[in-house]
Amino acid sequence: LSVAGIYVEAKRYVAASRFQDAVTTLQQTGNIDNVIQGIGSAVSLDLVNDQYQRFLAQAYLLKIQNIVSASLQKAPSPETQTEFRNAVNSAVGAMQAAIQLNKIESFNWRTAGSVYETLIPLVPGADQSAVNAYTEASSLDPSNPTSYFDLGRTHTTISDTAQGLLNQRNATAEQVKQYSAIRTSSLNSATQFLQRATQLKPDFAGSHFLLAQVALR
Repeated sequence: LSVAGIYVEAKRYVAASRFQDAVTTLQQTGNIDNVIQGIGSAVSLDLVNDQYQRFLAQAYLLKIQNIVSASLQKAPSPETQTEFRNAVNSAVGAMQAAIQLNKIESFNWRTAGSVYETLIPLVPGADQSAVNAYTEASSLDPSNPTSYFDLGRTHTTISDTAQGLLNQRNATAEQVKQYSAIRTSSLNSATQFLQRATQLKPDFAGSHFLLAQVALR
């Protein structure tokens, strides 16, 4: 190897070490901020590794979920709202970077889908972005039942969100019609994708359970 080659390999080695340290931190302490810092360090040392970007997006997704959970206990402060927006922007940036580095890796698209799926009740347009990402994942790995389960779960979430809007007393007649159509269409789509998942994996317990839940809706 040349001097430049040795330098590049050394950076990759250090990046891998930082990444492993971050994973260990998550397993041992659950401190998500330290995990983000560790994976971010790995990313800065190896900018072409889509796995690091993907895990960084997932780490920010955990942070988003923690913020949302805490906000259910008490109204979020302006600082918390800013922290939420920053975490969302960072998660989206990391998963977009992962996709740009490797567009044919289905896990990158599934990560994008999971980020957008979490944001469905909170960010307008996140529902379609989640569906698009999971659809791309399923097209890249069509024999994987999990991708269809993801789509079924997402359409169920979209339906539940529409139902929540239907329950609002100030909804107009036109809005009621719109939300009802979204709810019905989403439940039908959820059923189709979950059935596909169970066809590919007949013992897929999660898919069978969600299918039963969808039928009750």
